[in-house]
Amino acid sequence: MSGDGTSPKILLTEAERNSITFNGDGLVPAIAQDATTMEVLMLAWMSRESLDMTLAEGRMVYWSRSRSELWRKGDTSGDHQDVLEARYDCDGDTLLFLVHQHGRGACHTGERTCFFRRIGDDA
Repeated sequence: MSGDGTSPKILLTEAERNSITFNGDGLVPAIAQDATTMEVLMLAWMSRESLDMTLAEGRMVYWSRSRSELWRKGDTSGDHQDVLEARYDCDGDTLLFLVHQHGRGACHTGERTCFFRRIGDDA
């Protein structure tokens, strides 16, 4: 599977790969952010394999900690994410992807973003 054909293939150099710090479980947090609105859509986890697949396919592929398997965003819901840009932070322990969100949104609840709840709103 691949994105909609407009996602550029992103090449990861060996130096960049060595700069990314995976945790003891072989995972790194990955933030998906809407490239147009800059809205933070979700945070999930990536393994080395899911990172390689994401960059090669141009579509977000995560690692599901609960199911212990690769997870292509949108395979079930159709709400997939095409990758436009990939970044890593100064410590190399978090990834950031600018994406084009297809479908209703990023959250499994049906919301556009997983960050739809504001602390204090229930007070």
